[in-house]
Amino acid sequence: MVLDAELTNLSRMTFSVIDFETTGSNPAGDRITEAGMVKVRAGEVLATMGCLVRQNVSIPTRITSLTGITNSMLRSGVEEDEMVSALYEQIIGTVIVGHNVGFDLGFLTASLERVGLPVPEFRRIDTLRLARKLLAGEVCNFQLGTLANYLRTPHQPSHRALDDALATVDVLHALIERAASFGCTHIDELEQLGRIDLSISGAKLSMTTRLPHSPGVYLFCDRSGTPIYIGKATDLKARVRSYFHNEPRKKVPRMLGEVGSIEAMVFSTELEAHLAEIRLIRKLKPKYNKVGMTPERYLHVSASRNGPTSIRSTSTLDSSTIGPIRTSSQARRCLEALRFRIGPDGTFNFEPASIHSEKGIAELVKLALSDMQSLATQQRFEAAESRRAATATLMRIALRQNRLYQLVGSGSIDLTFPGGKVELTDGIPRALRPRWRSPGAPEVPGPPEYGLSSMSMDELCVTIQHVERTSPILKFDPVSTALIDAIEVFTPTGGEADPSYLEAD
Repeated sequence: MVLDAELTNLSRMTFSVIDFETTGSNPAGDRITEAGMVKVRAGEVLATMGCLVRQNVSIPTRITSLTGITNSMLRSGVEEDEMVSALYEQIIGTVIVGHNVGFDLGFLTASLERVGLPVPEFRRIDTLRLARKLLAGEVCNFQLGTLANYLRTPHQPSHRALDDALATVDVLHALIERAASFGCTHIDELEQLGRIDLSISGAKLSMTTRLPHSPGVYLFCDRSGTPIYIGKATDLKARVRSYFHNEPRKKVPRMLGEVGSIEAMVFSTELEAHLAEIRLIRKLKPKYNKVGMTPERYLHVSASRNGPTSIRSTSTLDSSTIGPIRTSSQARRCLEALRFRIGPDGTFNFEPASIHSEKGIAELVKLALSDMQSLATQQRFEAAESRRAATATLMRIALRQNRLYQLVGSGSIDLTFPGGKVELTDGIPRALRPRWRSPGAPEVPGPPEYGLSSMSMDELCVTIQHVERTSPILKFDPVSTALIDAIEVFTPTGGEADPSYLEAD
């Protein structure tokens, strides 16, 4: 992720600024009469190209009066296939820039198709659109000549392709400097700037400038410095800036209106960021955070003589039950998977603890398959599918429970994740130390008390989620292996063998 951010930094991007003079405005019928291109990176010109293009189409008088290009001038030009091949070689893999770049790309695409070259998905920047966003209210219009004069650029446009491309380079650099004051340091941020109302959010958008492209926790604070919303992100800067554009939640504009500062802290791993978010929300109780303010309430499936029942619990991790289960729908599936375990006298005869033994797993698989076959024979196919899905869910919950036992009993271990190592004690990091923290960011609270409390259960479930996804170091004991095999048995061919059963439905 950090590497990706480095590669997309504007100072490292290669831009190909293009401009075409044409016989008209329709790429299907009109033709390019002159091509200009300037290839730049970090302010340095890497290559230039300017040439007239020989065409069999007459130039209208109005175009000649504008550009000065005549039909006779084109006789000394290069053939279209020669021009577009040379241009293609220069611009492939770069960001295409133009003033009203859609016009130029339309003609470029038509030329590429005529000569039989592939048409890639060009990444593009339109200086016209950027200028409308960044210079609104400062200029009378957004024509290239007007902008060049206003910004006092070294090159001035002349309605000739290379001159206009050079002027567009100067305008681009000036606009990038303007955009930097709104926190734009990377190409995707420059692209997204067009979707942000700078008149409303511009000043606050500049608060994102110092945020890194790293995993961490961000805090929106009010003008008194009190956190009003806390979140985690795999890319802090990208996530925080996303609130300023295309954010569907209705509360966001109201929340942004109250923001006085944005604080953040960076962690080496996503697990640490996730747990820090949990601890900070619990301690600071930001008013715009609805999730995470109180410990999760987990469901467990237990047994009685009348059959399986679900019970609520916030602190139990007990082999006499099946759980913890995050959602009621998952609990209902577990109940359905156990519903047929009724003895001859009509009483429930299956101990949930049996799901944690190889023998019990094998017996349950056998009975479930038999039940599915019986239902299918009766042409009750929906019921058979429901039983299959329910049994698969039960096995996944049991596997997670088995992994949680291993994690809680693991003592002190070091886990290696993308980004670094995390030291766990009985499944939970004892200290969460950010490797960078903004001056106004608070200290991360310490861990929950040892033992199975409601808060430690939350952190254990988060930890096992990250362990299973990115650091699969827990041993595959016979019970885990049996459960994994059972999950595969009840997973349709071509389906996902291990969906994220740790997430809410």
